[in-house]
Amino acid sequence: MVLSSFGHHASEEDLAHIAGTRHSDDGGTTHEGMMRAVRSKGFHGREQERNTIAEIESYLSKGFPVIIDYVEPIEEVEHYALVIGHEGDMFIFHDPSNGAEFKISKKEFESRWYNPLPDHQCSRWMMVVSDRAFSSRRPSKDFFKKLFSVVLPNR
Repeated sequence: MVLSSFGHHASEEDLAHIAGTRHSDDGGTTHEGMMRAVRSKGFHGREQERNTIAEIESYLSKGFPVIIDYVEPIEEVEHYALVIGHEGDMFIFHDPSNGAEFKISKKEFESRWYNPLPDHQCSRWMMVVSDRAFSSRRPSKDFFKKLFSVVLPNR
């Protein structure tokens, strides 16, 4: 889905093979597999955990759809979905299981934004894909600690 937003069409089977998707109860696609599939098609990806609602909104405002890993509300299972927009307190998803323009409140989404599976546990994971390299990286928390210790040494 996300690659088609850049005019690239690849079959789900091809991407699943590249990503190493396992079709079983303990299977699925890892975050690393998602990145491998995206890169194999010539795209750039950025993925990380411990994000915020504001970070999703920021990428959406720049025109980037955001892939998230969450517990979806219909079947209550771990699931990847594509966040394509937001209106007020709602996120709009393009989701293979729940359809185009599936909506969920940001509050409910935030409570579901984790993966409980033992081999895939994560919290607030997202991935952004681009047809161009990302120009900068988000500074780490350690960067800010070091910065403030220099700028405000007595606090």
